[in-house]
Parts: sequence; C-alpha cells; structure tokens
Amino acid sequence: MGSVKNSKEYLNYAPLKINGLMTVKSNIKNMGNNAPIEEQANLTLENLSNLLQSSGSCLNNLLSTTVYLCDMKELDAFEKVWQEWFKDKKEPKRFIVESPNEIQNLKLEIISTAAF
Repeated sequence: MGSVKNSKEYLNYAPLKINGLMTVKSNIKNMGNNAPIEEQANLTLENLSNLLQSSGSCLNNLLSTTVYLCDMKELDAFEKVWQEWFKDKKEPKRFIVESPNEIQNLKLEIISTAAF
C-alpha cells in the first residue's frame, strides 16, 4: 500500500509478546509536520503490517488499536486511509484519541494488540 523505499524511515519497536498476545507500536520518523496525514497514515499502517508479519502475525489478527491523532480535524482523511487498508480484512476494535503533543513531528501513532 505504501511507497517507502527505505525501511529506515520507520521507528521500529520490538513487539511485547505475552501468552499469545502482542502489543505493537507503529509510527514513522522523518516525516515532518508538512507531510499530509494520508501519507503518514499509509506509511504507519504499512509499518504496522510489516511489524506484525515479522512477528508471525498479520492485520487480520489485530484485536484492538488505539490511534493517537494530533488533530481531530484530520480524522476524515485518516479514516479513508484506514478503510482502504481494512476493506478486505477483519477490522479490529479501535479507539481514536486526540493527542495534540506532536512527538517527533508525527501526526499520528498507532498502538495495537494482536494475537500471534
């Protein structure tokens, strides 16, 4: 879905695995405030998918996600990207929280729990 050519653009965090469940944090570095939310969302979801796959899981195994958006005005644009990623997949329970404190100039961050 995304178009990242350099995997170093991702901030990779080791998944925490306990009793068949894992928690994964996904976002991207070096995007800057000027990158559109659609691009950041697409790359963040691509990173999440890659992290899950490398840990023996996949997007279909997501149980819940918490999406931290810096600006709820961008929710509709984020939602379009989300729906594209999950159009053929089981959609997890999802919580969306406004978090105006931008960390490393990111417009969003996703923390997920998945089965593996």
